Amino acid sequence: MRLFLAMLILLTSLAAGHPAEAKTKNEQQRAREAVESGEVIPLNKIVRKLKRRGDGRLLDAELQEVGPGRWIYNLKVLDENGNVADVIVDGGSGEILDWRGGGN
Repeated sequence: MRLFLAMLILLTSLAAGHPAEAKTKNEQQRAREAVESGEVIPLNKIVRKLKRRGDGRLLDAELQEVGPGRWIYNLKVLDENGNVADVIVDGGSGEILDWRGGGN
């Protein structure tokens, strides 16, 4: 059930981007295939990693292919002090690449 909810959140976030960033069905399908094939770490695992670190609550997520086989998650995270941070996570490794705003 949790995996289903995580995939639902991911797919909703992919479809709900700004109009200029709207994802085509092909881009959505490619993102889904990348997660299913193991090329990209599922969002629920990324969220668990953030929670283990005590880094707050996920507000929004978008998975983006930024090059051939290179995926990043753009996340908005609410920290325990009510600050919102923009976080970029490597979709393949789960490594946090950038953290802007929030308490960090």
